[in-house]
Amino acid sequence: TVWDETHVLQGQVGQHITTARRSGDRWFVGTMNAVARRSLEVPLAFLPPGRAFTAHVYADARPEGGDRGVRIETRRVTADTVLTADLAANGGQAIWIEPSDGETH
Repeated sequence: TVWDETHVLQGQVGQHITTARRSGDRWFVGTMNAVARRSLEVPLAFLPPGRAFTAHVYADARPEGGDRGVRIETRRVTADTVLTADLAANGGQAIWIEPSDGETH
């Protein structure tokens, strides 16, 4: 895979990291977490303004522990959107973002 653009959105060494990578008009955002459960805000300000996107979010099903299943959610987002990542200990979240039809107003 060739990445056209890469951003480190946030992170603390040994604790957590969130990166966003673009290939063409699609973005891939990944968050990895260490041993403590936490919630993080993931701002999508790196997206081009004035456009709508569809985000496919793959997240820890039960951040409080127990079942390690995956919760899948699809939602419309823009550059103004801030997502919340509820992360299990040693968990993470993956987001695939693709353009939606039409522009925002």
